[in-house]
Amino acid sequence: MWFLDDPVPFTIGDWVTPPDPQFILGDVNNDNEVNIADVTTLVDYLLDNSIEINMEAANMNGDDEVNIADVTAIIDYLLTHGE
Repeated sequence: MWFLDDPVPFTIGDWVTPPDPQFILGDVNNDNEVNIADVTTLVDYLLDNSIEINMEAANMNGDDEVNIADVTAIIDYLLTHGE
């Protein structure tokens, strides 16, 4: 994922071209969308760490830990941006 305050990957003239995102923040199950299935998958992971998830995408609140706060952050996102 690329943010505006990250070092610029490369420029073309006056245009900045960020790299393609490698994941969608909140897309825990890697289906290319953020929806209630991601909440369910993350809760399942928290109960049973043997489930494979996208850990970078699961860290929804950016605190470098995957926990119940990330579940809450995904739910908040869904409530404010629709599903």
